[in-house]
Amino acid sequence: MIALLLTAIVLFGLFFFTSLRAKNRRGVAVSGIICGLALLALVGVKVAQGVTDNATDVKNAAQARAAHDQRLAWQRAHPREYAAQLAHQRESATRVAAAQRAEDERARKNQQEANARAKLPENKDPCTYANGRIKQGWSDFDGAAYQSAFDDAVKGLAANERCDQSDEQTLNEGFLLSVKGLSEHYLSSGDSRTDLHQAETQLEECQTNPHYYGTHTGAVCETQQENDIKSTTNWDVYGG
Repeated sequence: MIALLLTAIVLFGLFFFTSLRAKNRRGVAVSGIICGLALLALVGVKVAQGVTDNATDVKNAAQARAAHDQRLAWQRAHPREYAAQLAHQRESATRVAAAQRAEDERARKNQQEANARAKLPENKDPCTYANGRIKQGWSDFDGAAYQSAFDDAVKGLAANERCDQSDEQTLNEGFLLSVKGLSEHYLSSGDSRTDLHQAETQLEECQTNPHYYGTHTGAVCETQQENDIKSTTNWDVYGG
């Protein structure tokens, strides 16, 4: 409607000026009257639109107030239900926040492991380097430097992926996962049980490997497997 009125004003305005230049009094009068009426109509439409918009705003505000008053009335009439509702909302918010923190922690650990893979020292044999991380990891763990022990295990596992000696790779992985899993438990991060279960599988394979069966290395694998099982059992029984 507004566009139509504006178009009429423009057209008759052009006609008005054309008639004025041609000294056509009748055309000037007619176009002037029509332009004036169109302007009045435009003003009327804008005023009506403003009134309508204002009425809509008032209606929406009234509905919002009514809904607010209704909620307040329900809360006063049902205090227990309202308290339960608030508790549920807080619990949901807590769960969402905890899930986000866990996701952030997983992302941090994944990035840390990716960084470790990219930082294998030059001129280092992966198998030898991974084995060295085992020794350093246990040293840090025994000194209660759990974050350092975890970092050692991550670096060792990253290097061990490049170890081309399958027997040694299995052996390294079993001990490195043990270091990683136990460190994660004390850091309260990661998935310590999964890592330790995987470690037990590798350590079991070490004991039955023909190269290690009946040797000191096989016995050490057995001892570490028993320690891992004992740790998870103690967590289940005593908590922590």
